[in-house]
Amino acid sequence: MKTKKDNIAKIMKILVKYFNPTERTTLNKMRKPQNSENFGAPKTKKFSRKPNAFKILIACLLSLRTQDKNTEKASKRLFAVADTPEAIAKFPVKKLEKLIYSSGHYKKKSRVLKHVSKEILKRFKGKVPDTKEELLSIKGIGPKTANIVLAFAYGKDALPIDTHCHRIPNRLGWVKTKTPEQTEKALEKILPRKYWREFNAIFVLFGKTICQPISPWCSKCPISKYCKKINVQKSR
Repeated sequence: MKTKKDNIAKIMKILVKYFNPTERTTLNKMRKPQNSENFGAPKTKKFSRKPNAFKILIACLLSLRTQDKNTEKASKRLFAVADTPEAIAKFPVKKLEKLIYSSGHYKKKSRVLKHVSKEILKRFKGKVPDTKEELLSIKGIGPKTANIVLAFAYGKDALPIDTHCHRIPNRLGWVKTKTPEQTEKALEKILPRKYWREFNAIFVLFGKTICQPISPWCSKCPISKYCKKINVQKSR
């Protein structure tokens, strides 16, 4: 008899085929060492063997409450002139606001970027922490951002849960949760661990193109027959 985990594994296998997570979004592009190290930086800069954890952290903070195209634009402009905790900590606030203006909420974000950079310098000797507890201890870093850093920068098994990653598992009937934090804990119990690091990337692409918040494209969905369509009032 097939279990819920078996069903979830089958659905994930299908989604992996349809939604390649490695090239489509700004943060996923930065998972590759060469892109992470040179994202918006001079071409003379040497490649690193590992993704740049600090750039991934900053780009994630810029991505909050904005579209991916705005994240990419703001990140490139910022990293071209300041791409280390030292540089951002010293950068004038007004100039920082102008650089990241396209990301929206630029005044608040500029304060967060400076605070986070100073905390990393002061408490962690300039290195982005690689544990969730330490990351969350820095004001301005929430569970989603912490998990993005752990999964994308350090290759750890973590589940970054944004609006798509929260909405879709509820729609599918996998979980019955009210907050992203509850969804993260519920998915940890039922989602095969081998999909954890790719889950966010796949579901963000899936949610933006097919399983949209209002009137999802059920007629185009590759997993429609497995979906319980909970709270779907209208579909296409």
